[in-house]
Amino acid sequence: SLHAVNLADIKIGDDVLIVGGGIIGLMAAEFAKMAGASYVAMLETNKKRGRKAVSYGKVNEYYDALKEDTIPTLMTKTNGGFDTVIECCGNASAVSEALMAVKPGGTVVLVGVSATPISIPMVVGVMKEVNIKGAIAYTIEEFESCIKMIADKRINVTKYIDDTISLDKAQGAFE
Repeated sequence: SLHAVNLADIKIGDDVLIVGGGIIGLMAAEFAKMAGASYVAMLETNKKRGRKAVSYGKVNEYYDALKEDTIPTLMTKTNGGFDTVIECCGNASAVSEALMAVKPGGTVVLVGVSATPISIPMVVGVMKEVNIKGAIAYTIEEFESCIKMIADKRINVTKYIDDTISLDKAQGAFE
């Protein structure tokens, strides 16, 4: 998440959209706020995860990715699109929504990974002259920075823990 936010080069006052409310998306929202984003929205298909993202305090608003009017609503709300969109799902719909929601000349950082090829409307990215960057893992410096932020209590990662289970129940919890 920190690597994606660093690649995005978020500026103070930027509008940022996070696509996907899993732990990577939640931490991307947290780091985007730390980088200076004034408005962070979450696009999520799961209403419970979307509402939970807002409750953590780093996401200003959650939008239902399944609603047909969501992208036009976001475009109006941001006066033409987000400065940065961080895509954390890896599926075609999520990447397409990221391209549609970013402003012309904005940046889309692809964090989500698809195991199979996906089809996306590249014409949108071309017409908007979007900067598209891929993000994988982190640098040594980013890893050390995260450890220091946790140790210094600048970020609270324990708030994201939903449950504690025994190792023999891990597969069931994952499913």
